[in-house]
Amino acid sequence: MNENTRILIVDDEEPVRTLIADALKRQNYLVFTASSGKEALNILGRDWEIDIVICDNDMENEGQGMKVLSNLWDMRHGAKTCLMSGRMDCKRREEAMAVGAEALAKPFTLKELYEMVLIMLTTK
Repeated sequence: MNENTRILIVDDEEPVRTLIADALKRQNYLVFTASSGKEALNILGRDWEIDIVICDNDMENEGQGMKVLSNLWDMRHGAKTCLMSGRMDCKRREEAMAVGAEALAKPFTLKELYEMVLIMLTTK
């Protein structure tokens, strides 16, 4: 199942993006990366086969990752989404849930990352 699952990681911090991507590749997921919301939306506009988008909320270049998730929601893309943030609080969690996204607080363990991906793959 993993080798057919396509995951897009969106984070402006290259070390974080690489760490997450490498960890998911080791689990045999097909992983794509974007360093900005604009780059992510360009990828998603071309590739409707992305299954999961994991997006940082606190990207320097554009403010909030919620913009990316809201745009995805508006596009009716169909990808499962997860908002990650080092400043996850109830308000951010609720905002993520309002656009159908899961929430993941940074820092997180690889086990938590894998569990979140599994949850997204097994829920409708």
